[in-house]
Amino acid sequence: MTDTGSATSRRWLFTLTIFVGSFLLFMVQPMVARMALPRLGGAPNVWNSAMLVYQALLLGGYTYAHFIGRFTIKRQATIHIALLLLAGLTLPLALKAGGAASPGWEVVWVPWLFLLTVGPVFFAVSAQAPLMQSWYAAGEGAGDPYPLYAASNLGSFGGLLAYPLLVEPILPLGEQSQLWTIGYGALVLLVASVAFARRRAVAVTHAAEEARTKIKGSTIAFWLILSAVPSGLMLSTTTFLTTDIMAMPLLWVIPLGLYLLSFSIAFAENRKLASLFVRSAPILVPICAALSIGEKADLGVTAGIATIALLFIGAVALHARLYSLRPPASDLTRFYLFMSLGGVIGGAFTALFAPVLFDWTWEHPILIIALVALLPLDDWKPLLARIQVRENFIRVGLVVAVFGVMMITGLTTQIALSTVGDRTRSYFGIYTVAEPNDGTRWLIHGTTTHGMQLDGSTQPTTYYGRNSGVGRVLAKTPGLFGEEAHIGVVGLGVGTLACYRQPGQEWTYFEIDPAVLDYSTRGQFTYLSECTPEARTIIGDARLELAALPDNTFDVLVIDAFSSDSIPLHLLTREAIAVYRRVMQPDGVLLIHISNRFIKLEPVIEALARDAGLTATIRNDPENKEARTFTSGWIALSSDSSKVDQITEQEGWEPLGEPAERLWTDDYASVLPHLKADIIE
Repeated sequence: MTDTGSATSRRWLFTLTIFVGSFLLFMVQPMVARMALPRLGGAPNVWNSAMLVYQALLLGGYTYAHFIGRFTIKRQATIHIALLLLAGLTLPLALKAGGAASPGWEVVWVPWLFLLTVGPVFFAVSAQAPLMQSWYAAGEGAGDPYPLYAASNLGSFGGLLAYPLLVEPILPLGEQSQLWTIGYGALVLLVASVAFARRRAVAVTHAAEEARTKIKGSTIAFWLILSAVPSGLMLSTTTFLTTDIMAMPLLWVIPLGLYLLSFSIAFAENRKLASLFVRSAPILVPICAALSIGEKADLGVTAGIATIALLFIGAVALHARLYSLRPPASDLTRFYLFMSLGGVIGGAFTALFAPVLFDWTWEHPILIIALVALLPLDDWKPLLARIQVRENFIRVGLVVAVFGVMMITGLTTQIALSTVGDRTRSYFGIYTVAEPNDGTRWLIHGTTTHGMQLDGSTQPTTYYGRNSGVGRVLAKTPGLFGEEAHIGVVGLGVGTLACYRQPGQEWTYFEIDPAVLDYSTRGQFTYLSECTPEARTIIGDARLELAALPDNTFDVLVIDAFSSDSIPLHLLTREAIAVYRRVMQPDGVLLIHISNRFIKLEPVIEALARDAGLTATIRNDPENKEARTFTSGWIALSSDSSKVDQITEQEGWEPLGEPAERLWTDDYASVLPHLKADIIE
């Protein structure tokens, strides 16, 4: 093999090209997910669906890289640059046209939407890492190409963090897409430069074709499983954190970021840090597993940190074991192909099959057990030999110990809930009916209460008590709009608001998840059946369904769709407010529920109110244990200031204060500037 100049002198060029490609890949992931918010909302499974598409496209890119590896570097470069240019014709990125998914088909429709939007460029860029490594290895004296994969994942990590911390808070979506297009152009130039640097080289796979040894099926199986378990665990950790521990904004970034960082450590040329993780994993992983599956209500942030640490330590350990099984450079693209396939298998298990097979996040403890069973124990062999203990005995012991501890600390609670209460898992979440021995029945979604009802009572509870903002406005509705007012409610819960209905009023509910409606109509919660039995319930994304209604439909419109502490940003933008105003009477009242542990929404809504010419006021009510009500915050808005004056006749209503510096629109919305200072407390 020959090459012009020293191979090592060009290592920086290959590293930079790989870094930029991976940076762009993982900046575009959250960017396209953000574009899709107006159609998809903010359910954790939306992100899992997006990740599954990206993993599938990555597999396609790695397959393509492996396929063209049989050609000369010159021909590979010609093909790849042509592909990059063709994919570039789809830029700048914009969400493809189309309506919303039919209820129950989200699991198919969401991936299809992402595939149409970002598929061509993601496929082309995803081939960067294996192709650039194989081209690098073709240089004379180039050395081991695998450590370059560490640069790839460092770039992915950087792109992932840059989006929510730097790009999203500063640039609207249109400018984000333009910036990404510029980066894509720079990448094409870098690839051309790399191709020029290796124009006389012979592909490693081509040159070594005759010398290649057959890879054992057992080795390929290990490649697959060592890739699948961390990939599946990354997604299950995201679901577990955002539904069972804390639905904190931006929390989804952490599991993916650490998953990517684990590759950088595991594939690094300097093995000291990777060895440290490998040696400590058999001790730390079981401890983290016990804490993460423990009683979340008692452990709180501790459980969250343990869950994240478990993923990171375990992923580094398994990826380090994967690195130890890497083949020679002649089989580099084959190795990455199977590694990517394993990632897809793990992602499909968590994102596609688990929601159908399990009624809780059972995939998470299953993957933890698989992780423990696969932990590398090579560094412990000298000690085990001295004490005459077999490695397999230790491995089985670890699995049994972790399983036993998880059963004792947390899974018994979940088993009890599945046998005593009723539980349903849908695309949008996991709902459990809890019935403590105090005459109450609760609908729980992870750590969030969707509603509670006292036996034989239709008394409003939780966030909807008589003194709450929504309770006071609905009680005054006949005086505001007459006896035949039309009321719209976005977000059903258990239907608690239904019993504010008064004779002559017409009520309409909007609910995205049919499973929630089922709980409110089949007898477990009786607010709807007793108070609004003839009300209409429209299933689907509320913003899209409202947009399809005639003008001036409602006198009062209640927005109560913030499941958990996650914010469906598409319901709080200038465009969303325009939809609400169109379907309301000109003097109608808009009520928005903003109770949230992590985000201060008052400035956001004050900015929206001023932009739309609305008068706004807020009522915050403290918890009342005797009345079974929670701390709540409700904002009332109207273009008719006299209506607001009537609402604020009673004490407790206050102005919202100063508006946000930037208005939320479909093109720009970031929660980062509005995180509460005591977010961890």
